[in-house]
Amino acid sequence: MIISEEPALCSFWRIRMNIMVERNFMKRLFLSVIFAISVLTISAQNGVPRMNDMRGNQHNHSSYTHDNKGRGHGVEFRREKPASPEQVKAIVKLMKDVSFDDKKLNVAKVCLSLRDVPVEGIRKMVKTLSFSDNKMELLKYAYDYCYDREHYFTLCEELSFSSDRDELLRFIPSKKIEEKMR
Repeated sequence: MIISEEPALCSFWRIRMNIMVERNFMKRLFLSVIFAISVLTISAQNGVPRMNDMRGNQHNHSSYTHDNKGRGHGVEFRREKPASPEQVKAIVKLMKDVSFDDKKLNVAKVCLSLRDVPVEGIRKMVKTLSFSDNKMELLKYAYDYCYDREHYFTLCEELSFSSDRDELLRFIPSKKIEEKMR
């Protein structure tokens, strides 16, 4: 009778340990994202708008400009200063600390939504990803948050497959046309 209960007890503890590991991972991911947010929003003089600015309130700050092309909330912020090299390094470190590509992608999207990033920063972020589908998804998402879009085509070098490179080269002009139509 003791023998039949032992495998069930072992599987119970194995499941419990998996749940604890997942909770710890989620806590670390949450803390990492909070750290990224704090790093990216430390100084308003570097172009990060205040929260009430995100709601569309017009303030006369010289550190960013309003543009009614929209990024999902009706107002697009084209900041005059991109993320600094230290901020890009912090984002890349956060992405490297996460083990799965889809979770790295989520971290990148959160960080990009807070700060415009230069092409070289996006390149470093893409290099942390393993799968071409995730690289392409990040490249398409990051276009709206790229500070120097005129050099965006150089990111094709980070894609392994020629079909992916062709897709990105078709995507860039389509986004430019879409922006002109808004």
